[in-house]
Amino acid sequence: MIDLSTRRDPVLDSAKGFLILLVIMGHLLARSHPSDATITKAMITGIYAFHMPAFVFLAGITSKPRGIAKRCVQFLTLLAVFEAAFFWVRRLMGSEAPFNWESPYWLLWFLLSMTVWTLVTPLIAKAPRASLVASIVISLVAGMIDWVGYPFSVSRTLVFLPFFVAGFTHGKSVLAYISKLHTRGRGVIFGVAVLVFGILLYWKPKHSWFYGSKGYEVLDVSDLSGVAHRLVFQLVAVVFTVGMLVLIPRQPNLLTRYGERSLSIYLLHGFAIMVLGRYVSDMAKDNVWVAVGILVVLAAGIAVLTSMQPVHRLIVRIGTLFVPLVDWLGSLMSRKPSGSAATVEPPASSTSGQGDTSADGQLASAEGRINDVDPR
Repeated sequence: MIDLSTRRDPVLDSAKGFLILLVIMGHLLARSHPSDATITKAMITGIYAFHMPAFVFLAGITSKPRGIAKRCVQFLTLLAVFEAAFFWVRRLMGSEAPFNWESPYWLLWFLLSMTVWTLVTPLIAKAPRASLVASIVISLVAGMIDWVGYPFSVSRTLVFLPFFVAGFTHGKSVLAYISKLHTRGRGVIFGVAVLVFGILLYWKPKHSWFYGSKGYEVLDVSDLSGVAHRLVFQLVAVVFTVGMLVLIPRQPNLLTRYGERSLSIYLLHGFAIMVLGRYVSDMAKDNVWVAVGILVVLAAGIAVLTSMQPVHRLIVRIGTLFVPLVDWLGSLMSRKPSGSAATVEPPASSTSGQGDTSADGQLASAEGRINDVDPR
């Protein structure tokens, strides 16, 4: 049910809230390495197997083939600001790695990929079925191309493209179908997801397959085997995503708040993990259950702090810094020639009272689409 007062869907926001918690937990597990125990391996496998495709699918649902320039500017502004921020934090922590625009740092790849996916939404809207088929083919073929890899987020953009297209073209239908399912139907779907999870644990595939950032040669398989592996893991992600959606509450809840503010959580939680990750394993290196418990508490605490309203509003303002400039340029380009010269006023600062309200509204659509996160 959509909240008419905010035009937001609590199911979507709750799903994003659940996923952003998994993102934080997955990053904590990957950075701290609390143990090589079965439980932590299972948690990492379960989280990484679907959380990124699920986020991209939800991003596709909320995307629209209009207002593209504003949204792309928002993504790129946040990318530039946080690329610099992560670089200086790493320097303060002793890293000597050079600044690299070619490869977005860690979780920032998603902003660049979202820019590309947003740019192609008009094409998807014109030919939805053909776009879905083409996106699947592209994602499978991408692993065969040598230059498609981590730089410029090319590999991930192509590998996860089918989930964006599927969300854009069929996402709302999927959610509508799930909302009509009775308890038995939901139980069957969730049971299938659990069964697939068990098979995945028995199989023990390399986690590198879930990241979508490497080609088949790097993954040490032939092209044919790589296509088969990638297709299987895409199907696994579909099953897990649907299995998650059948469990999401239909009414607003605590997860809804995290979903509404997932942008700030996503961009800021990385700083906390960079600082805390090195200490977590030492705190509970002899007891995996204590380690997991600490990580759960830390994940919840990070989500609470990074979703606070003042923090969220700051991220909103950063993202919309150049939106007034886009509006101004748009007015220049759309202005009709006339006999008399017209004066075009420069964009007003978004820090004014009216600008604040406008900025929040302008970033709201982008906020729903920047929800992910890939752990690597």
